[in-house]
Amino acid sequence: MLKVPLFFPFVSSALSWRDVQHIIAWTARQDPVAIKKSSWTVNKANLSVNDYVGFGFMDATKMVDAALNWTTVPTKVNCTIPDPRGNSPIMFNESLEDTIDLSTWNSKCFGEKINYLEHVEVYVNLTYTRRGDLLIKLTSPQGTVSSLTHYRTTDSHFKNTDFDFVFMTLHHWGENAVGKWKLTLENSRPHRNSTVLNNSLSPKLADKQDNELNIDGGTLFNWTLYLHGTKEDPLAQNPHVPVPVFPQPTTRTTSKASTTDLTPESTSKTL
Repeated sequence: MLKVPLFFPFVSSALSWRDVQHIIAWTARQDPVAIKKSSWTVNKANLSVNDYVGFGFMDATKMVDAALNWTTVPTKVNCTIPDPRGNSPIMFNESLEDTIDLSTWNSKCFGEKINYLEHVEVYVNLTYTRRGDLLIKLTSPQGTVSSLTHYRTTDSHFKNTDFDFVFMTLHHWGENAVGKWKLTLENSRPHRNSTVLNNSLSPKLADKQDNELNIDGGTLFNWTLYLHGTKEDPLAQNPHVPVPVFPQPTTRTTSKASTTDLTPESTSKTL
């Protein structure tokens, strides 16, 4: 949940929660220190995004400066697109890719075009042998990749097999939603399965099934894409807010209790 900073009520009581989110996103400062096991990505709206620290540090001075003359953002447009296919097998040694093509907007969405994205949500309904091994990525029409899941050791037990979640990503903030969206599912530990298969050549294991040999695999039953954004440019009426240009992070290290040990926050919720 977004917590509105205490100083915003003193700036303007007319700011909506979406206004505050835009102000935070467009004024954030990129972390100047390179984060272990992570990297910055610049999306096509020129916003730098990171799996560990989002848009970066909140800059109170820039946020207040932007809020003082802020014009509220345009009305939000929503579009929900269920994938028509279903029951696709997820193999341990191959990526599964599925697409939703919004090149012809009116064929899938019946409202105005979303030219400037805000939140993007992905509902997935699937089963997988080791849920924590499965990587799920979303690629926007403009090529920005959101990692919806990472490898999770403690979520890789056999009893954790079902995914019935909605994931949210902000990495496409400001991008155009028109075009082909791609969902990718892949095993983060294919080498483990290869080892098991090689060992299965033993006469003692020859008659065992895949599930008995601990081979990863599953089925994507269905998925749905939820898009939220606006037709008009939210910054068009806010020219005092510059499009950010961030320097590259340095490679210096911080103290033992630094952000290099951070792990991505969960962005999922169970339906």
